[in-house]
Amino acid sequence: MIKKINSKIITSEIPLINSQLKDAKLSQETKKNIERYILFIKNILKDIVEIKKIGSYAINNIYQFDEFINVDLLALKFINKNMYFTYQEEVTNKEHFSDCWICEINEVIFTKLQSLNKQNPKIIVEWNISNTKQDRDSFINFNDSIKILIYEKNSKHLSFFIRTTLLHSKYPPIFCDRNIYQITHALEYVEMYKILNKLLLKKLELLFLYIRLKKETLFSKKEYLLMKLYIMGDIQYQLSRNKVLNKWLTQVFKYIFPSVNVIDDLFNSKYRHYKKQKLLEKIYSSFKIKNLTVVFNRTFLKTKVFLKKYLLESKMWIKEKKYLKENIYFWYDSVVYLNNSTWSASLTKKKAFKKYDDLNTNTIIKNIYPSDNNIGIFLIMLIYYPYKINF
Repeated sequence: MIKKINSKIITSEIPLINSQLKDAKLSQETKKNIERYILFIKNILKDIVEIKKIGSYAINNIYQFDEFINVDLLALKFINKNMYFTYQEEVTNKEHFSDCWICEINEVIFTKLQSLNKQNPKIIVEWNISNTKQDRDSFINFNDSIKILIYEKNSKHLSFFIRTTLLHSKYPPIFCDRNIYQITHALEYVEMYKILNKLLLKKLELLFLYIRLKKETLFSKKEYLLMKLYIMGDIQYQLSRNKVLNKWLTQVFKYIFPSVNVIDDLFNSKYRHYKKQKLLEKIYSSFKIKNLTVVFNRTFLKTKVFLKKYLLESKMWIKEKKYLKENIYFWYDSVVYLNNSTWSASLTKKKAFKKYDDLNTNTIIKNIYPSDNNIGIFLIMLIYYPYKINF
């Protein structure tokens, strides 16, 4: 059984964390200015694509002391399943369509946004150009994304980078990078950061600020991003070896199934279907990562310990270049597996929205058992997917 922690112990460090974050945060004036331009861009492109914020700005990791502010945006073009898999197949084949729809949409967006410069000469719209090696001695320039530069008097210089992607509601976006198609997990990155930061009571936000303060002297831009990904991945992956989670399984199981009869009733054909599903959903929801508040509170109680652990580990991970040989894994699902008392039948409950089930993403499974060894008919399977890093 997990012992109850005094809520004052859990929340006592929040004022200190907030005070350290407050001085570094973007001013409200700057943030309003950025949001005004994002809304402006959305309105111009609303008939073509949907615009989503990604990257450091989307997770409040751009600070008042930053001289230049770069805002990353995804331009999402929704497509049907057949078209999605036509492009997804070329992620593996590494071929590029001569009539690539992403490239065509890029051109349309670029033309549309050029009207901004006509309205305001302080707004410059241009291609963000990358190059890729063609052979031993030559490179090919490639219109990687669209860049909007804004110069305003007495205001920070703003740069907006817009990358076009094709998206199906069930699958991650695909973008065209140097004439090769790639999947991006940028939206999942933002979503997972917000979940983890909430579970950790802003400890993650403070840790990323500390790393940013060291970035200029110690880390490159690429290493800075890799450190953040490593930390987020490890926070999720440590659940697979977390004894607090084992205890949480025991506690939830005993609360929802106070007797064996309750379990066996689930397997009775006369048991009402909606009641069975309601009970299964209740236990399944208890192990979604966003609902593991108790587990995270017990695992990462002290901010100082949390900061010290991940500052050291992430530095070593970068120094030893482990990112070249190790995957970073993000949580995907917590599948509930339950047997009846006679072991003659079983039930499983998993997410209905199977985002990666059809994409052959090499997910891994970790079985998690209750801390009470007498509970032999119940476990959860934590499923992780390898996070795709795009540079």
